[in-house]
Amino acid sequence: MLRVQSACRLQRLFAYNRVHLSTRTSLIHGYSTFIASAAKAVPANATFDSYKPSKSCMYWMNASKAFSTNTPIDETSATKASSIPLSASTVLQDVAKIQAKLGESHSQWIQRVAAGSTLHEEPFRLTVIGDAGSGQNAVMAALLSQPTLDLFDKSKILKASYGVSTETPSISLPTTVNIRSQSSWLNETGVEVSLISGLEVTRLQSDAVQDTLLKSDAILLVTHSSRELTGVIDEMVVKNFLAKGKSNVFVVAITETDSSHLKSAAANLEAKLAADMLQSDLKSLPIHNLTMSDGKLVDFSDSTIKSTIFKLVKSIDKAKNNTSLFLAWSALQHLSNHHTVSMLHLQDAHEEIAAAAKHIVKHEQRLVREFRQSDLGVVQSSIISLTDAFKLYFSKMPFWKLFWRSDFISEDLFSRMREHSFIRAEFQMTYATGKANEALYQLNHNLVDRLQPMTLSTHVLAKHPITAALQENILQLLSIVKRYIPLSNDVAGIDSSSVEIDKFLLRNEVAAFDESSHCDLVQKQAQKIVQRQFSVQFLVAVSALLATHLGVPLAVCIPSWVLVSGLGFGWMNLKWLATQRRFLRDISESQKTLKSRLSTVYDNEFTRVIAAPLAVSVKMIEEAIHQRTLEATAARKYLDELLLQCKDSNNVQK
Repeated sequence: MLRVQSACRLQRLFAYNRVHLSTRTSLIHGYSTFIASAAKAVPANATFDSYKPSKSCMYWMNASKAFSTNTPIDETSATKASSIPLSASTVLQDVAKIQAKLGESHSQWIQRVAAGSTLHEEPFRLTVIGDAGSGQNAVMAALLSQPTLDLFDKSKILKASYGVSTETPSISLPTTVNIRSQSSWLNETGVEVSLISGLEVTRLQSDAVQDTLLKSDAILLVTHSSRELTGVIDEMVVKNFLAKGKSNVFVVAITETDSSHLKSAAANLEAKLAADMLQSDLKSLPIHNLTMSDGKLVDFSDSTIKSTIFKLVKSIDKAKNNTSLFLAWSALQHLSNHHTVSMLHLQDAHEEIAAAAKHIVKHEQRLVREFRQSDLGVVQSSIISLTDAFKLYFSKMPFWKLFWRSDFISEDLFSRMREHSFIRAEFQMTYATGKANEALYQLNHNLVDRLQPMTLSTHVLAKHPITAALQENILQLLSIVKRYIPLSNDVAGIDSSSVEIDKFLLRNEVAAFDESSHCDLVQKQAQKIVQRQFSVQFLVAVSALLATHLGVPLAVCIPSWVLVSGLGFGWMNLKWLATQRRFLRDISESQKTLKSRLSTVYDNEFTRVIAAPLAVSVKMIEEAIHQRTLEATAARKYLDELLLQCKDSNNVQK
């Protein structure tokens, strides 16, 4: 039953890693496909906020989502597990597995949990601790039925067990001093008593002190009533053990026989302890009051300390189980704090990626803005110059010159086009293309510079398994970025045409700008105007002669002929002006089309070569961070539930 219970509890935490390896392989393969199709998938004006991959580019996104959507958490199993009281041995096994899965950074905690499974086989452990001069040595001597303690190294933990002093003591560790005592109380109970004599040992042997306190089945915190639990060790034991629910922690309050404030000191200590434990019932506080005179305990034999310990020894299984549960809870709490730090590092990584994306977007916007304002401005300048040349030519070409210049209009316009060519605009477009290609290298280089430190073994991400997995994701992405997108102008071995904008693409668009058809059309229209004018004038002259022949007076024929002939020339002038306006309008439309075409081609190529791959790279990293955050959140939820179960089970068994 316990094994089924354990499996149910662990299922929630480890379900999200079942497809980890297969998903990671799919991500790497999918990214290559994604990069190759990014150019076709992204619209011309795509940005990081508006970019949405097409169907062909959804492979990686779907694969990454499979990590979370294909491994649902079994809420029913978790609920059932949370309703079953925990066994100490079972929960320690679970904690060990969680430590291995989430990566406990402190080896001492791994060893504590591993050793916790054998606590029930060991003797009852009692620890006496207190700040220097609090009377803990006198309490220890009284427990051992000795008037005083022999001299010992107070920078180490003193450990006493039953035996004759002539026996060879157990091997002392660098942090402990082992002694033997023939105390009948030790003989009857089999208790192993440890003494932590002051602040010095807690500073020099902090891990050993923690081990001793965590593995203790009972703790006697010896303190002076007048101190009101304000000593360093007092606060440490009360805050880290008593207030957090460790069983069998007792406060031994020492008062001097000549003290004039015995009652007030005891009352203040009780109030302070009740406040620290958030407890209102003062009668249930675990306090034993002792009196000291001349460095010796006066009423120890009358106290209930030994009898209390003796009762605990009789129910040693319960005490050991409580000790193991608190050890498991403390290990989970330490792992939870460690896990909280890893989530903060994930948040920092997300902020770093967001800053990188913001920098990339600003750089891209600046490039596009410079192209539209500066580079296209050169094209606009060439267009204005050519248009002014056409206008100047037409201002010097009145309609009456058409009679002998109509056959040369196209040639004259071609001459103006040669004089005001778009060579400068072509060079500017070549420069703009080169600048965009340089931005390709620069932006990718900046992205790698920002991400590369996050993959180092010295980075904070390497300290936690979940963030280390993110490191691996970033490292894989960087290797692909370096493979498909060059990071410098040295592109040996890489087909630059596949990763750069064609440097002659925009130049060819400008070079293809041809107005010869409009010039030829103007000449044809001018020739038609002249031909029609000749026809009109011929008909007017013939009509005037015929009218004269028929007897119309010359006084009438001549003015009429002059009037009609003038109207013909006026019509010719209007027709020529309309032709000029139509030509200039057509030229203006062609020029607008050229600028629009240049802008569209630049946007498409800029998106295909620069914006889309960078957007994909950033989005993949953000997706990896999101994925690891989901893992961390699931682990956090499970840890919180197991912490609550440990605490509830410990409270039930008290």
